[in-house]
Amino acid sequence: ELAAASSHGEQAVVNVWKLRDLMSEQAAMPYLSFSAWVERLVEALMTHPPESEAPLAEETLDAVRVLTIHKAKGLEFPVVMLPGLHQKATGLDRGAHISYDWISGLYGCTLPPVWNAGQVPLWEKQRIREAAEQRRVLYVGMTRARERLILSGGILAKRGGESLLSLIQETAEGEFGDSELKVARVGGVSIPHTVVTPAVLQYLKPPQAHSGTEGSSAVVLSTAQWDAREMRWQQTNQAEAYLNPSMLHQARSVQERGERGQISRGTSQRLGTLMHQVLQRWDFQIEPGMVRSALVAFCERQLPGELGEERDEVLEELEALFDQWLASPAYVELQQSNILGREVPFAVPWPVGQHEPSLPRTCVMEGVMDVVYEINGDVWVGDYKTDHVSSRTVAQRAETYREQALAYARAASQCLGPVVKGCKLFFIRLGKVVTVAVGVDEVMYQNDQLMTRRER
Repeated sequence: ELAAASSHGEQAVVNVWKLRDLMSEQAAMPYLSFSAWVERLVEALMTHPPESEAPLAEETLDAVRVLTIHKAKGLEFPVVMLPGLHQKATGLDRGAHISYDWISGLYGCTLPPVWNAGQVPLWEKQRIREAAEQRRVLYVGMTRARERLILSGGILAKRGGESLLSLIQETAEGEFGDSELKVARVGGVSIPHTVVTPAVLQYLKPPQAHSGTEGSSAVVLSTAQWDAREMRWQQTNQAEAYLNPSMLHQARSVQERGERGQISRGTSQRLGTLMHQVLQRWDFQIEPGMVRSALVAFCERQLPGELGEERDEVLEELEALFDQWLASPAYVELQQSNILGREVPFAVPWPVGQHEPSLPRTCVMEGVMDVVYEINGDVWVGDYKTDHVSSRTVAQRAETYREQALAYARAASQCLGPVVKGCKLFFIRLGKVVTVAVGVDEVMYQNDQLMTRRER
């Protein structure tokens, strides 16, 4: 849809299809992983290898193809029509400019309504060059036909100026537009000549459907209807085209968050980022005696040495955080589960304004799921949280993440189906798990969405 909406819509779409076909071909290579293929794609974007664009249509496609003459260069077709030959060429640019001809040594300066003497021969040289270009374009267009060539043009009330039709008229016997002329001769070639009159056009015009009542006029909208349309247009423009689960999370004020540690805000954010990076590659079956060495080695690779005391502070906080996390029931649950994916990116159609029919029904929800795992036959989405909470406030804090958790669960259910039961919030500092389940009505709604997309 994004490619189709671009400035080169059709060409962009077929290029995307060609990229898909290339991916399918290379997916059969056993030694090429997805990440390696992405690296190849990034390298191709940087080096621009000589890869031709995909053709807009198959050679054997039985359909009318509309091309510019420049686009059709090098192609041939059984039947070619060149319409609009009566259109005049663009006149010389007589706006303010300065030009120089290296061959003749002349320079022209134009400041309307005056110009210097050197500009006049330069204009004549440009006129001759453009006339030659017109003849070349006409030749290219006419030689695209293998079996039949149809030349179409109108007779203007005010003749004059150079057009492609006038170029042909210069060498033709007979006046184009004369209804009595049946055959026009150009050199030794006889060209059938047909004049389409307004009567013929009226005959070819398709019949219009009759209105329900005689003499009925066009529907006139009232002011209230126009106001409703204006409001609907504004709501449509204000609707988000892209969403992510974090946008659904209504952040509370700093006072409500409270319960902060002694580390700074920047250190706390870095700690949360490091925790996610550790868990992205963490082996939940690792031996307890190897946990600390693996954690320290990871932090040494990720934390730059120039942080100094702040680096040691983050490292100590992260070690204390892991001591609580490894002994928690939440960690045990992930140990006993089957990890299906970590840092799983997604982009799915998303319902917007389900209760407001005037708004677009779908946009794109995109984001990354921390972990997707299966336990006891059920699939869950896990979302890691490093918030400072206590047993007394964890339920209240989880409620602020409810919409975000539901977004992850609904997105996963669109891809995996009803097997996804919901999203679990892992509060790592406290070692608690808060479950946000997908309701039965939501599962039914997601199934309807899946069926609708399959039907489309």
